[in-house]
Amino acid sequence: MGEEKPTEIPIEAQPEGFFDGLDTDKYVIGFYFAGLNPALPIIDVAEMAALEQSTGTWTPVPGETIELKTKRQAKVLGIWETPEYVYSVPKEVDHRNMIIAVGFPWENFGTEIPMLLSTVVGNISMGGRIKLMDLWFPKSWLKGFKGPKHGLNGIRKIMKIPKRPLLNNMIKPKTGYTPEVGKELFYGAAVGGTDCIKDDEIIANPAYNRIEDRVPLYMEMAEKANKEKGEETLYCCNITSPVDKIMEYADKVKQAGGNALLINYLAVGYDALRMVAEDPNTLPIMGHMDIAGAWSYSPITLCSQSEAQY
Repeated sequence: MGEEKPTEIPIEAQPEGFFDGLDTDKYVIGFYFAGLNPALPIIDVAEMAALEQSTGTWTPVPGETIELKTKRQAKVLGIWETPEYVYSVPKEVDHRNMIIAVGFPWENFGTEIPMLLSTVVGNISMGGRIKLMDLWFPKSWLKGFKGPKHGLNGIRKIMKIPKRPLLNNMIKPKTGYTPEVGKELFYGAAVGGTDCIKDDEIIANPAYNRIEDRVPLYMEMAEKANKEKGEETLYCCNITSPVDKIMEYADKVKQAGGNALLINYLAVGYDALRMVAEDPNTLPIMGHMDIAGAWSYSPITLCSQSEAQY
């Protein structure tokens, strides 16, 4: 007998050619958790989901040719049950947990993040117990993105801190204070040894604490603290805003002498973050993951006690 294929999916690093017969350089691969009725044929359900998120819909339509489907249709690449019922499904089981791998031809959506999400999450996210767990991107797709301008090494160079861990702090109270109050809080954190100080995620540019008012004051305190501690302080000013304002706010920070930005990237959208990040003159950006629970926390991805003991 030949060697059995592993039942666990190496999600962290899918090598090129992991799926037999598939040119993985042309596909973004999505891994899904699905809790399905035991009576449903999982292969048919998975293939229908792949069809729905690529070339087809709930019924055959004119123009959906074999050639089109061969080139553009998403492909079911693997189905794994967790736990795996080898011989039969116990009567008390009301659903079967599956991990499904689907390959999407990335030419369908290009290197556009909104269309990527519309494809890999899309309508099937309203189909009950189904959740996108992870995505694997080929190098050919990643080439469409410039990546971070600064990166960790660039930030360390700016801050003149080559090795040790960086300490971050946020200003509290979360909101409601004036720039004059904020600058004293900022200075106390900076001189105390904090490397990076950020606005709280729920304050950006309110009338009582505008960006152009607080950035000069905070940077004055940063310079004062830097002389005392002998290291640089990064101030991440929150520019979360409507998309048509976000570049204006980023420019305000820079014009006021600021040295870093904060963006609630899930609130404004990945493409808004990308727009700021790919600006050749952009400052270092801290991404804040507020509302992440709406994307990731879900009881259907947590196995029951009986499943954990399996």
